[in-house]
Amino acid sequence: MAEVSDTLQRLGLRACPVCGSLESLDMSHFPVFLADGRSPAEPGDDLTFAVRVECGTCGHVMLFNSQRYRTGDEKILMLELTEDEECSRGE
Repeated sequence: MAEVSDTLQRLGLRACPVCGSLESLDMSHFPVFLADGRSPAEPGDDLTFAVRVECGTCGHVMLFNSQRYRTGDEKILMLELTEDEECSRGE
């Protein structure tokens, strides 16, 4: 996320474009899923995984395509096992 933040700042996103606040932009550590198709997404629908930036002062939300900030080999989503699943795999 630090790399994304640095890139956005280099591109000029240093302040909120709506209220001008310099200190209240917050980037979420979780992706936003945008489905270009039906909800829930079906095979063949176009899914966009976005980085979400929100201004804490005025609430303005901006989305940035996360594919711009990763290589083709990096996974966007990774499966996390629950505690029960981890225990059963260890046996």
